[in-house]
Amino acid sequence: MNSQLIARLKMYQVMADLLSENAEITQTLPGFPDLLLTLQQKIGLLKEDVKNQSGNTNGIAYAKKKDRDELIKSALELSRKITAYASMNGNELLSRNSKISHSTLSRKLDHELAGYCLNLCESALTMLEQLQPYSVTEEEVKAIKQLADEFFYMIPKPKEAKNQLKQSHDSVKRLISETDVVLKKMDILLQILRNTNSGFYEKYLAARKIFLHGGKKISMKGIVKDARTQTGLSGVVVEFTHPNGGGNGYLEVILKKKTSSLGGFTIQSLEAGTYQAVASKAGYESQTLPVFINDGELFHLNFNLNPL
Repeated sequence: MNSQLIARLKMYQVMADLLSENAEITQTLPGFPDLLLTLQQKIGLLKEDVKNQSGNTNGIAYAKKKDRDELIKSALELSRKITAYASMNGNELLSRNSKISHSTLSRKLDHELAGYCLNLCESALTMLEQLQPYSVTEEEVKAIKQLADEFFYMIPKPKEAKNQLKQSHDSVKRLISETDVVLKKMDILLQILRNTNSGFYEKYLAARKIFLHGGKKISMKGIVKDARTQTGLSGVVVEFTHPNGGGNGYLEVILKKKTSSLGGFTIQSLEAGTYQAVASKAGYESQTLPVFINDGELFHLNFNLNPL
């Protein structure tokens, strides 16, 4: 489950909580109570799908591999005992059918491995009396047979889990799309309250933004382009300055970023306030731009550098 999904679900929940707590404000808006009920239902379904996604298919695959390894180990032990009996009694057919190496057994497909082990156990059960001197017991053979049966049952499990996980992912995508449609309708209706109840409307807008940019807080996204060609410039140094608080107007460099191959950069976290950003690259005129960071909002910074 990715951080964007978690962030979006949190935003939905914050919205639903705010609207539920202020239902008396919105109940007169046409169809709004029904929209709120639908939003709450979608959130419930999303939470269920998120819970399903938390199941780890790797855990099932690991359990299956563990059972496979145990089955191979037990079957090899029984095979050696039966082969010893066959060799001592000149039973070449039984020896050929029972003798097998670890590498050969390990290369078998899952259903082939289970089939071999079940056949081996059936053979052993028909000659338990003869095999007793070779330390073969009924309990041992039945335990291996049960292990083979359980492994055979486990064969489709990882694939089934992956299919269920895919269905859950598809369901989440559909529910997000449907929930966003509900929120867009709410956005339209709540504009009616923009002037008559501006305080509530501002809270609504704030709740709509809180988790919009994913699980990790991103304060800024920036890009630096060539002013003539409008192509991104790589390796541009962007320095961020902030008043040092001394009252003398001196600006202290608090952060440096370098643009990527496409000219972009991001800043995960920057305290709210006013800054200056200076973009510099050899062969270009430097450019200085103001930066305004507010909590919970993403600031976009776009430079256009002129070649010298």
